[in-house]
Amino acid sequence: MNDKSFNQSAWEGAQKGAKEFGYDVKYIESKQPTDYEKNIDQFATEKYDVIITVGFLMGDATAVKALQYPNIKFAIIDNAYFPTKGVKYCDDTKKDCYAESLKNVTSLMFQEDQVGYLAGVLAAGMTKSGVVCSVSGMEIHPSCAYRRLSERRQVDEA
Repeated sequence: MNDKSFNQSAWEGAQKGAKEFGYDVKYIESKQPTDYEKNIDQFATEKYDVIITVGFLMGDATAVKALQYPNIKFAIIDNAYFPTKGVKYCDDTKKDCYAESLKNVTSLMFQEDQVGYLAGVLAAGMTKSGVVCSVSGMEIHPSCAYRRLSERRQVDEA
């Protein structure tokens, strides 16, 4: 795993934790979205106790497989579950997805907006021209939250 980004950081953290606490760790790289559920099935059949998925794109597959494998603990990075109309694993009749249907799932969320705010403070303090630029990833919630607060702080500081 060497994408020099989010997935690599997650893998390096898993390796460090495995070494520190003495457990086995393995990763499977998904080549396309249709691989998500198959890859989770592979870990389940190999009898892993915990399966960690990375990124909101794996949200649906993680929830579906968590219901299928209730004795396996799941964690997903950067995806939270909310009651949603028409979603089988947590429809809008539920109050709390984690308490009512996804009892074996933990969402690992990060405060991208706080990091964005601090980046904006730094950028605003460093600019000599009064102009600051930001290059972001896909138009997804974490990137948008980061950029929104970064831009707000730049305006506040200007």
